[in-house]
Formats: sequence, structure tokens, C-alpha cells
Amino acid sequence: MYELREQQAFIEALKMATLDKSGMSKEAVARLRNPRRHLPDLSAPENRTLRYSLRMWLANGHSEKSYHENRFAAMENTDGLDLPTLDAMEDLVAELTGVEPIKTDMCVNSCCAYTGPYAPLDRCPFCVEQEPRYRLEGKKSVARRTYDTLPFGPQAQTLYLSRENAALMAPLRAQSLRLLDIHLGHLRAWG
Repeated sequence: MYELREQQAFIEALKMATLDKSGMSKEAVARLRNPRRHLPDLSAPENRTLRYSLRMWLANGHSEKSYHENRFAAMENTDGLDLPTLDAMEDLVAELTGVEPIKTDMCVNSCCAYTGPYAPLDRCPFCVEQEPRYRLEGKKSVARRTYDTLPFGPQAQTLYLSRENAALMAPLRAQSLRLLDIHLGHLRAWG
């Protein structure tokens, strides 16, 4: 009976789900609701510094320490060069690619994600040891473990900004519509 109540709690959470409660940033939600119509031309001469920053960010493997050190060295070596901070680069990459992770707390033993009916819990309900969700860093409680979800919607919007990618995705769209028709047909037959 407990499992049934738990499943119903997840169903109710899904029914109440909205973009504003999704864990996506306000900027990502705004981009999803009002998609861009074109990608910036990264090959344009005025975007030279942007290209350099993106290459450096990619080459550093998203390492915070490496990016900071290389950014400082490049700006020190070139008068007037002002490269974006790591946070600014991550915002830019999220805007360009649509890839912006939603971080969710989880048990250190991967027993559960603290979402739905588990969202308010401070300890894992499945571990024999009842592992705590948080650790203290100074006076701040920090999740001991998290996982990232990469929502598909923003990524799909970005893919459609390129004519080439949009053309490649046309068969996927057609197949999705066919499957939706089949599914709706089954629902009508049952209902």
C-alpha cells in the first residue's frame, strides 16, 4: 500500500509540473518560451575574442582552475584583451547550445533522487544507514551528491536554428507525429 501511495505522489507531482518549477534557470525558461531565430556568426571578425574564449573553454575541458589560469595569462600577455569569466562562458555556452544542466540532489549511494515526494527529505529512505543528504561546508549545507539532467527542449530549439540540422531532423519530426497519431488512436479506441 505504501508503494501505491508513493507512486500516486509522483503522479501528482507530474500533474503539477511547470516550467517555472522545473529547476531550469529563468533565462533558460525565457529562451524556451521565446526561442532565438538565428545563431550568432562566430566566424565574423567582430567575434574573434568570443571564438578565442570558446576554444579556450573547450580546450580546458571545462576545468575552472585551468580556464582561470589561461584567461589570466592571455589577458596579461595581450594589452586590451578582456576575456569573459568562467561563469560568463558557461552562460554563453548554455545560450548557444541550449545545454544547461538541472542539478538534482541524490543519495550518495544512488538509492534515490530527492525529487517528488522525496524532495523534502534530509536522509535517504532506502539506505540502511539512512545516509544524510547534506554535508556542512562552513555554515552552509551542501548536497553530498547531485546529478545533472539536460532537458531536450532547449537543445532541440538550438538544433533547429541551423538549416542543415533542421533538415536532418525532419524525418524525426514526421516519425514522432506518426507515433502520436497511433497513440491517440489507441486512446480513442479505449475511451
